[in-house]
Amino acid sequence: MKKMILIIGVSCAMMLFGSDTERLEELERICAFESSDDLRCPVVKPMPHDIIAKYHITTNQLIADLKSIVMKYKIDEEDGAKRWIRESAVGQLGNYCGTNELAFLATIMTNSSDYAQQLAMGSSINILKRSPKLIDLERGIVTNITICARLRSWTCGLLLGICQEGRGSMYIDDPAQHARIAAFFVEQAGINGDLIITMDKYACELNPWYRHSQQRRDNLARLRPPGLTGNYAEVYDAAQRDAAQED
Repeated sequence: MKKMILIIGVSCAMMLFGSDTERLEELERICAFESSDDLRCPVVKPMPHDIIAKYHITTNQLIADLKSIVMKYKIDEEDGAKRWIRESAVGQLGNYCGTNELAFLATIMTNSSDYAQQLAMGSSINILKRSPKLIDLERGIVTNITICARLRSWTCGLLLGICQEGRGSMYIDDPAQHARIAAFFVEQAGINGDLIITMDKYACELNPWYRHSQQRRDNLARLRPPGLTGNYAEVYDAAQRDAAQED
């Protein structure tokens, strides 16, 4: 009798909340969703938190489900649709995870062979965007030459968006964090020769005092790569002319 009651109870629970397989399949479909460019047919984008409400699971279970999808599809996956599912799951982790998952994301973020690398960077920054530890994370990214310059520069844009309302979805109203990020760009403008133009530009945007300072002039002169030609030389020349102007 007890065994029968247990079986009935489990069956009722599965009818009410659905099976793990059903839940994971629906979460995959959410991760696979791509918005339409047809404005005549607006579609509400499904989100992972819909799974929490429908299946009555915890956020921790949702995180575990997203991680299982990430691990299901490998970095050598060639199917574009499956690659997008994994990328999307990595990106969604940044919306639901805490710092406990940073180590998991770091294995993706630091692997230049992983097609989800950029999404892992974005998720990690999103998790820490209100934390002083964000600066250490970003410093580790921009000084890691195994990560391509384009992605390192892209993460700098995310930090700028945290400080500038209307620039993107990353903005937060947190003057203390804004000050940390502003100081970070001044720091890097003096030492990061690989991304000097990016660091110089953002240092000026967030620190008006820096634009025509002697510190900026000295940094640009010291870090200027030898033998510059073409467009990059023109951009660098323009930065140095701007720095030389008086307030």
